[in-house]
Amino acid sequence: MSDPTTTTAIATLHTLSTRLSRLEFTLTGSPRPPAPSPPATTPAAAAAPSAPAPPAPPTSSTSADPPTATPIQIPIRTRIATLQSDLQRLQVKSRTVAEILQIHANYPEAFTSTPHRVAEHGPPASSKAATVLSSAPDLASTASRLSAIGDTPIPASAASARLVALLPRLQELEETQRRQARKVAELRSRSVRVLEQWYQVGVVGVNECFAEWDERTGRVERGVVRRGAEGV
Repeated sequence: MSDPTTTTAIATLHTLSTRLSRLEFTLTGSPRPPAPSPPATTPAAAAAPSAPAPPAPPTSSTSADPPTATPIQIPIRTRIATLQSDLQRLQVKSRTVAEILQIHANYPEAFTSTPHRVAEHGPPASSKAATVLSSAPDLASTASRLSAIGDTPIPASAASARLVALLPRLQELEETQRRQARKVAELRSRSVRVLEQWYQVGVVGVNECFAEWDERTGRVERGVVRRGAEGV
């Protein structure tokens, strides 16, 4: 009868080997021969006494083949070493595996799940009760609003059909509104240019004309005064 611990370890190593084979086939496309599966043992078979093995037939010493190790006879250390060598070989073949192993080596805490710890020092029970009681009216009002929404009747299908039928007209109106907005923007720009031209011609130009007339009038007035003084 085999040791249950050894049987469990062999089964675990076989499962790891199978998963490694599937991973290698997924990443590289080249299958690896899986490790030999351990013999299945049931509680009844483990409890029953093993029958004596029949005696081996006598063989001559000259033609005897060297004994080969059966799957159950392979040592656990040999299986672990085989798994490690296969993983190293896959690491060389696949860049993804190499990067994952590098991340595991640098940040091992990222691959371990830490249980959520409740803060030891929290608010007292009175503060928690006060918070719950202060939020109780909001809970009731929210529940009533949700109930009102649930009691709201669904509109008739005919009304929904009419709204759907109006959708093309609404899209046309929206396009018309966009065209009008572009036209209004263009008219506003033209109005700004016209106002600027009017200001340049009607205000600034008239002021310059008045200034020129005032200057010419002043020169004429000074000439008349000078001639009058010379005549006297």
